[in-house]
This record gives sequence, structure tokens and C-alpha cells, in this order.
Amino acid sequence: MSLSSTAPDRAAIWTLSDPGTSQPVESTVLPDDGSRRDESIFYPDNRIPVNRADFQDGGKYRSIVKIQSRFEDKQRGESIWKMGTGWLICDDIIVTGGDVVYDRRFKLGECTQMKCYIGYNGRDSVNSPQVQSRHGVNVATTADWVQTNQNRTRDVAFIKVNRPFEGDLGKFKFEATPLSGDGINLGVVGYPGDKTFNNERGGQMYAEFAKTSYDLKMSPYNLIEYQVSTFGGQNGAPILRKDGGQIVSIGTHCYGDSEHCNSGTSIDNKYGNNYDGYVGLFNDPSTFGSQVNFVKVPPQ
Repeated sequence: MSLSSTAPDRAAIWTLSDPGTSQPVESTVLPDDGSRRDESIFYPDNRIPVNRADFQDGGKYRSIVKIQSRFEDKQRGESIWKMGTGWLICDDIIVTGGDVVYDRRFKLGECTQMKCYIGYNGRDSVNSPQVQSRHGVNVATTADWVQTNQNRTRDVAFIKVNRPFEGDLGKFKFEATPLSGDGINLGVVGYPGDKTFNNERGGQMYAEFAKTSYDLKMSPYNLIEYQVSTFGGQNGAPILRKDGGQIVSIGTHCYGDSEHCNSGTSIDNKYGNNYDGYVGLFNDPSTFGSQVNFVKVPPQ
């Protein structure tokens, strides 16, 4: 698919090291999605656990990814793992939120390792044949996100994993986000950190859909806004539109910081990000190195 975009065309790219094990880490922290305690939850809370069949092979949410990303706290001399969500745009490329790969709030900078799972349903599930694990190899995010996190429309990132996920992945069709929508059925599906599963925060996939009207031009940050409950850990989850029997991704969830809505970034259009262009960066792995490098995003 080729979608036009007027978004800035510079990316920040770098390589990740191999975590050495596919086992999930036992302690992860929430990424910063702007939320303050439970302000990103609307009551009644209509999020429901996703049926296991829906994230197993051939399921409608098979392509949603559980992410654990490692950062180095150089001042304290310790590692910090964050939890996040992503979604497969290719068999070996994941879309997620910028904060899942690059931390500015705590000045941790770029992540150094990443564990990625499909079919994840708690730590014990990784030994199940229904769960596939990969690790991140290369990362691309927007230069704007790395240089200043004030431009919220640029909060998105892409991860190339060590080998493709296999089977019937049911990847979502994605399209340029319409500039506005009226009464459409929008949802966010991911791994919220306020929900526990076998004493693990963010261990289980949850979904909620709601009738939504939004207008990118009228949004203070030109984001897709929706009254769907979310929480840290769902950063990077797809924003899904239900069209009859079809589910289409029109953006990536990033924020839970408003009294009246949660929000995410859009695809292409004059406010969005050029997904095809960022995916194209991975065609030349020689441009990726251990240090953050800034490159032009190829037009698509």
C-alpha cells in the first residue's frame, strides 16, 4: 500500500542487542502515556478480556504484540524494563508508540533490548506452542520524538524483529486516517498495566470499542480522540475501526491524559506519519548502528 503524507521526513534509527532469552522479565514499569492514576479510565469500565481464540493462530487479534523494552538508567547504573503493546504491519515489523522505544521524561534515552510476543497470556504462556517470541533488531522512530516530545503527533515507532512471525497472523489492513469521523465504532486492544493476570500487571489482552466522533483539526494536539478506557502498557496498541465484519487500523494509541478523552497518532494525512516510508528504512540494515542516527525517510 502507498499512502501520501506531508509529515516531516526525518527518522531516528538504531540497533538493539539480543536479550539472550525469550523468558519475560518479572518486573516492568509503565511507560509514560500522560495519564494520572485512573484518569484514563471511563466509568463504567467496559474493557473486557479478549477471548483466547482471538489471539491464537488465525484469530482476529493474533497480530497484536506484547512488548517489553529495556532501558539503561546510567545515573543509577541499573536496567529498567517497560511494558508496551504493538501491532504487526509486516510479518517482521511492529508498530508501537514512541515512548516504548525512547524515553525523554526520565532521560533514559533509547531502548537497548526488546522482547516481543504474539499470543501472550501471562508469563507462563510463553512455553505454549500458541505463543511466538522474537526480539527487536532495529528501531526507527520520528526525529521529532527523540529531539522533543512536545510534538505528540510524532509519537510512533517501528521495530524490525530477528525473524518473521509465522502462521495465520491476520494482520490488520491499515489506511490513512480520515481527518474526522462521526459515530464510528473505534476501539483499542492491548495489554493495560492496571489489569493483573496471575499477579502480573499487563499480562492479559483487553479490548474496548465505543461509538466515537473525532476531528483531528479541532483536537488540541491534532490527535484521534476517543472515550475508550486505556492505561499505561497499552501504549502502541492499534486504534481499530470496525466496518461491518472488517477491522481496520487507523492509528496508534499513545495518550491517556485528558478529562474527556484518550488519544493516539494518525496515519499519513497532514497530521499523520508515513508508515510505508518508515517501513522502507529497514530495507537497508547497514544504515542502523549502535548509536542513534538521523536519516531521511524515503518517500513512498
